[in-house]
Amino acid sequence: MSEGIRQILQAGISAPSGENSQPWLFSIDGNKVDIFNNAQRDTSVYNHNQRSHLVSHGCLIENIFIAAVALGHHARLELFPENANPKLISRFHFTAAEEQDESGLFPYIAQRCTNRKPYKKIPLLSEHRERIAQSITGIGEVKLKLTEDPVAIMRLAEVGALNEKIVFENRALHHFLFEHLTWTKSKDERNPGFYIDTLELPPPAHFLFRMFQSWPLVSFLNTIGFSTLIKKGNQNVYQAASAMGVLMTETKYDLDYINIGRALQRIWLTATKHGLAFQPLTGVLFFMQAIDGGASKRFSTEHIAQVQKHYKIVQKIFDVEHESVAIMFRMGYDGEPSARTSRFPLENFIVKN
Repeated sequence: MSEGIRQILQAGISAPSGENSQPWLFSIDGNKVDIFNNAQRDTSVYNHNQRSHLVSHGCLIENIFIAAVALGHHARLELFPENANPKLISRFHFTAAEEQDESGLFPYIAQRCTNRKPYKKIPLLSEHRERIAQSITGIGEVKLKLTEDPVAIMRLAEVGALNEKIVFENRALHHFLFEHLTWTKSKDERNPGFYIDTLELPPPAHFLFRMFQSWPLVSFLNTIGFSTLIKKGNQNVYQAASAMGVLMTETKYDLDYINIGRALQRIWLTATKHGLAFQPLTGVLFFMQAIDGGASKRFSTEHIAQVQKHYKIVQKIFDVEHESVAIMFRMGYDGEPSARTSRFPLENFIVKN
């Protein structure tokens, strides 16, 4: 592997992924790189039909395009190049080229991160709003809608916070969360996961969170309103934002989710470039995808009704008719997050031809 391709792929794997799952594998043959999906990295209901992973691969692909130009390469992409091998998501061919990096986003690939703090409740600057809107031009049929209305943001914060309520009421999702949590920075660096400090928990909750690994304890606490309290706390954080937005498509093909990921990464990097904090709020939307896709047995009847009700809130606020809403996010003005998750080294993802 050439040093140029190594640097491009290193930038690529800085892409976001659910619970920091990093679901990619690379096979390198000269200037050709095949990128495979590692389905076992997330077997939860969030990743029904591999849609969460496809979004992550879209983010990875966008990073690679941006990095290739910045590092003096032309990247030619083939998506799903072999019908007989559904795990093969993409194939890149790299050649040396002098192309101008018009986006200016490459330096922000390493800086991009999730910021789960409350943001300042101030309007977006008009320049930032325009840059965000323009950032996804040319990426498939992805549509972006934003709202800065305080009442709408409050309702959408409730939608986002339903995720945490269900996580603490659904045993499988509860297990999935705590299976991926890492409790110290040193452990996260040795075996990257979902680092506890990135949750931005207040000191009492941070101290008690280890106790909440116990499903019997959580089940008992839920009888006195624990999961509802969790939802309200997260809702208060989420509604502290300048704007909320959604990404949606007309159809639900695998290609659509790749393009959603590319658009998400473009928006996120643009936000980072302009000093905006950013947090995806995708849980309930992925639950809706799973329910519609035949995985309703993984939810209680009550949870199905709650997800459907909250999804309708999103549809109403953003005037969604027949499109599928795949991603929701919040953004605003704030400082640096308290912590960042670690990443596995590139070598961990390289497989032999």
